[in-house]
Amino acid sequence: MNWCMKAPWVIAYDLDVKGMRKADYTKSQVTQYYNEIKRILAKHGFNKFSQLSLYMTEPVDGVILLAINVIDDLRAMKDNQFINRLHVFKVEDFSDLRPAISKKDSSKKDPIEEKIEDEFSD
Repeated sequence: MNWCMKAPWVIAYDLDVKGMRKADYTKSQVTQYYNEIKRILAKHGFNKFSQLSLYMTEPVDGVILLAINVIDDLRAMKDNQFINRLHVFKVEDFSDLRPAISKKDSSKKDPIEEKIEDEFSD
């Protein structure tokens, strides 16, 4: 394995869906908010949806500038106080543990949709 290869970077975030609901966001508006963040991340190279709220780049130089541009766009979003977690980190080749476990169940729902559905089900 070439340990000097460029590795992808990931942005992970989480929204306060409960807080959004208390602020009278509808289920559709919460979904639209997630989609707007997804659009912003893709605009800056974080376009490989990994899972839930994790978006990955291709291996690139200058990821800090990409992250700064993401921050600028997220700051401009209405109600950005509902973004309660935002991290960027590098994924190294040797951190992939998938080969050690069985294949995932493809019948599961989209985790974002499940989270929104859980909050809005009465």
